[in-house]
Parts: sequence; C-alpha cells; structure tokens
Amino acid sequence: MTNRDWSAAARRGNSTRSGSAGIGPTRTPAIVLAAVLLAPALAGAAILRVPEDHPTVRAAVAAAANRDTILIAPGTYPGGIFVDRKSLTLASRFMTTGDTSLVSRTILRGTAGDMCSGLPGCVGGAVLEFGAAAHGSAVVGLTITGGDDGIRSQSMIEITSCRLIGNGDGVDFVSGSGGTFRGSLFAWNGDDGIDLNGRIQARIVDNDIRENKQDGVEYRLHAYHGPTQTIEFVGNRISGNRSDGIQLIDYPDVSNRIIRIEGNLFSGNRDAGVGCLPDGRTIEDFGGAALAERVLLVGNTFTAERNGMIGGANVVIVNNIFTGIRESALRRVKGALVTSSNVFSKNGKDLDECALEPAGAIEVGPTATEGAHPWR
Repeated sequence: MTNRDWSAAARRGNSTRSGSAGIGPTRTPAIVLAAVLLAPALAGAAILRVPEDHPTVRAAVAAAANRDTILIAPGTYPGGIFVDRKSLTLASRFMTTGDTSLVSRTILRGTAGDMCSGLPGCVGGAVLEFGAAAHGSAVVGLTITGGDDGIRSQSMIEITSCRLIGNGDGVDFVSGSGGTFRGSLFAWNGDDGIDLNGRIQARIVDNDIRENKQDGVEYRLHAYHGPTQTIEFVGNRISGNRSDGIQLIDYPDVSNRIIRIEGNLFSGNRDAGVGCLPDGRTIEDFGGAALAERVLLVGNTFTAERNGMIGGANVVIVNNIFTGIRESALRRVKGALVTSSNVFSKNGKDLDECALEPAGAIEVGPTATEGAHPWR
C-alpha cells in the first residue's frame, strides 16, 4: 500500500497509536525479546531449533514438551501443524535478535491432509491449529500463508509481530479462545483478516488489518451467558478491506459483552468502518442492526470511507473524527448513551436516520487542517 497523507486531525485522533510498520513492533529491544525467550528456559523448559534439532516445525512440535520454545531459522517450512495438550511458543529468530527482516523470511506455508491423523479436536485445513488444551501458547515473528485458515484456535494464545497473509481467513478463533494479537499484519486474505466466533476474550492491538477480500474483522456474537466478555480493538490501522473494517454480527439472544473500539484509524474500507448486521448475516446491506451489546467507540479516526459506523443501539461515541466520508458518518445508530466531542468534516451526511441521546450532544467541528501523516 502506498503512503497517504492524512489530516492533522487524524493524527490527533489517533495519538494512542504506536506506529508499527506493518509486521510488528520494530522498536522492541532485542534484549527484551531475548528475556522473553530465556524465561521458560530458566524454568526448565527446552528450546528446540528448526532445522538444527528437528528438520520441520511439525516434527519439533511432536517432540516438544509443555512450555517449550520452538525457534525457527529463516526458510519456508510446510504447514499443517496441530498443537494441543501443551503450551508452546513458535517463533522466528526475530524473537532473540529483534531483526524484523526475519519475519518475512521465516515462513509456514500450506496445510497437510494428514495433519490431524485421528487427533481429537483437530479440524484441519489450517497452516497452524491450536486445540482446546493449548492455552498459553504463542506465535512470534512468523509469516503464515496458504491455508484455509492461517491460524485456527480453540485456546487462548498470543500472536505477536506476525504476517498472516494469503489465507482464507488470516485467523479463525472459536468459542473459548482468544488472547492478544499485537503488532501483526493481516492482509490479502481471501475472506476475513480476523474471524472471531462466539465466546471470545481478546485484545487486538497495534495491527495493520488491510486489503482483505471481505471484512478486516468479522465478529459473530453468538449466544453467550456468563461473566462479561470484553473484546478490545485498540490502535489498529484498518484499511482497504472490501466490506467492513470491523463487522459485528448480531444474533437474537442478547449477550453479556463489551466491545471497545478505541484509537484506531479506519480508511478506505469499501462499505463501512464499523458495521452492525442482524440475524447472523454477513453481507453488508447498510440497514444497520440495533445491536444491544455495549459498544464503546472512542478516539477513532474515520477517513475516506463510504460510511463511518452503521447500526448499534447501546453505543458510547466520544472524541472521534469523521472526515471525507462519502455517504454517512453515522447511519442508523440508535439509542447512543453518550455522544460527545466528535468532529465531522467534509462528509456526505454527518447523521443519517440516527436517534442519539442526549439531543444535541454531537459537536460538529471545524474543517480539519490538512497535514502529512504517512500510514503504511
């Protein structure tokens, strides 16, 4: 993606963003990364090296014990890897050196027809799959490509400084899973960059989520009863996706969830920056679902979008910037609890069929001053 110049207002609206370069936190000191790697070793876990100790990642996973680290040299290795009943870290040597060039040079590619081999809980078709008993696993500094899913998980895991590109879904997480996705690139996938389903507890922080053929993020809010589930989208750059940047899919049951969308940059998504759809549907029709779950929309910038946010009925909308929106900055947003200190500039419509409370709480700001801010 070529660099673009955003307004000074966009810079202000996204001051929480740390400015990653598309593949992860390039500024992470190598000494910190080394400490992360050495911590499990000091606790008695092992470091298995590929290809020095094991010729393939799959062989290393089979040989590894709980809490081991698999450290992978640059190269391309076959995917179709299933991890379960142990917590493992799979990482490129970026983890010990901080050299970001190793991320694009250390590749897991494709799947394997025999990856499950009768293993319970294995679905198959993913480059890397985590079963329901792999909580605490991590993936660091790898390029993952060529699967129906890049990473599929039923467990709570960490994804850091990775490239999930050229898959069906970049990641596909189901009920009971989640974790933190940080400093990674989710791009050029045939469906969604990030696909979340059901009971998810996750933080999606400082990522580039761009140019996926459907949504940047698709989150299906399947029925759930229990303690409050929180999912956070903070400081991401979400751009050029061919449907919505973040799509929230409603189901008839009202679930106990809070969705926090804060400090993100939305740009050039074909349908909407944030879209709420009803009844399990995923094709954006611009009708806007009256999503009952709480959505906190705070400190984001929406620019050069077709629509800013569509739908929602229990929304806090504060300190956002909507600029250069071709159709509607806010469309069919109903029953917002708080709507304050937002800036609207050069939009087709600022408010379109909205019912916001308290009346008059939206502030229409001055025209944004143009300035340069190159985002990758």
